[in-house]
Order: sequence, then structure tokens, then C-alpha cells
Amino acid sequence: MHRLIALTKLRCQRGIALPMALMILMILSVLIAAFSMLAASEPVLATNQLQVAQARAVAESGLERAIWAL
Repeated sequence: MHRLIALTKLRCQRGIALPMALMILMILSVLIAAFSMLAASEPVLATNQLQVAQARAVAESGLERAIWAL
């Protein structure tokens, strides 16, 4: 009796493996695509941040020089 119930449950769940595997594969593919886009844009952001810091330092240096000239 218990074996019959176990076999019935197994038959009901047998078709779920492929859709579940495909769903997991799709989720992993989306995550990989998102992380690769993030990795591609990171150097551009770092370069921009460096240029902003350099421009700010030059501007502050110019202001200090102008103040000392007065």
C-alpha cells in the first residue's frame, strides 16, 4: 500500500525536473548577463571618478593660489 502511494507521488512529480532545470538555467543566465554588464561598465565609472577627483584638486589648487596672490 505504501509503495503504491510512493509510486503515485513519484509519477506526479516526474515531469517537473526538466522545467525546473530550465528555470534555474534561465535565472543563472540572467544573473551572468547582469554581472557581465556591471563588470564592463565598472572601468568607465572608475575613470570618470578619477577625472572628477583630479578636476576638483586642480580647481581647489587654483583657488588657493588666487587667495595667496591677494
